[in-house]
Amino acid sequence: TRKPITMGNLSYPRGYEWARQDSNLRPWDYESPALTAELHARFEASLVRVSASAGRFFAAMSTSPPSVDMQLFRDGLSSWASGVTIVTATGPSRIAGLTASAFSSVSMDPPLILVCISRSSGAHDNLCEAPGFAVHVLGRDQEDLSNRFATAGIDKFDGVDFQAGPFDAPLLAVGAARLVCERHSTPDGGDHTILVGRVVDVEMGQQSPLLYHSRSYGTFTPQ
Repeated sequence: TRKPITMGNLSYPRGYEWARQDSNLRPWDYESPALTAELHARFEASLVRVSASAGRFFAAMSTSPPSVDMQLFRDGLSSWASGVTIVTATGPSRIAGLTASAFSSVSMDPPLILVCISRSSGAHDNLCEAPGFAVHVLGRDQEDLSNRFATAGIDKFDGVDFQAGPFDAPLLAVGAARLVCERHSTPDGGDHTILVGRVVDVEMGQQSPLLYHSRSYGTFTPQ
């Protein structure tokens, strides 16, 4: 049996202090099983209301804003000036290559780089499943090569000079630089796969890099 506590001139069972607001209740009414059940029901209903309110509050706090408009996103990214690369590899079924500007260093120790490969690309599986690959940092005179490897539905290696390198990766002529990589990992990147490679060889070229900005090619002039 709950021991009553005193509030004002009346005594109420412990846990039902709020019941003092009901002027129709008298201290001895708490001996009634029916009233005790009613008070329990009221208390549980109040807990449900509090729980629902808390749920709505935390749901509102955790709701993420909608993604930006796709065209606006593309326009924003086009303002970023980057170099241009061609990624090549010999995959499970054939040699493959594509042009990519989404290239970056990741780590110095171990020496890691990444390049993002579109899942919709016909070269995706062979590039991402190959044991290794080559990243060609294009020089200013390799714009035509960039356009060729950016074109879908053609044999990109037809008429292009290359030789087999480590991991059987096709090695094109060196423009600004060329990195040969062992596949390190392939984490998910939304509609792209992030191909991470551990660099095992670097060859430097003599050309200044080919750049890409606002959907146009350009070159770099040191000041």
